[in-house]
Amino acid sequence: MSDDQDLATAAPADDIEWPFTHTFAKPADVLGQTYESITLREPTANDFLKFGVLDGDVNGERVIELIAHLTNKPATVIKAMPGLEILKLSGRLSRFFGKAGR
Repeated sequence: MSDDQDLATAAPADDIEWPFTHTFAKPADVLGQTYESITLREPTANDFLKFGVLDGDVNGERVIELIAHLTNKPATVIKAMPGLEILKLSGRLSRFFGKAGR
């Protein structure tokens, strides 16, 4: 399956079960540690406020900080992860936030 298909066929936002584990397409060496997945805890209302989700003020840097916060990992680790994996994960979170706001 291509990456485009992965993004297009990802489960709907309503299907996210927390904690949510995002599994990488292949193991990734990140700053000397191998990751096969990362797990995010369920965001709280405070997380929404802290990272601008409720204000519509979410940018790339804030998404990285939010993912770091929800995974309890330093932002430097998230920034060093494969870009495509973070893109897929941020897309999934965006759909979740978009559906939650309706």
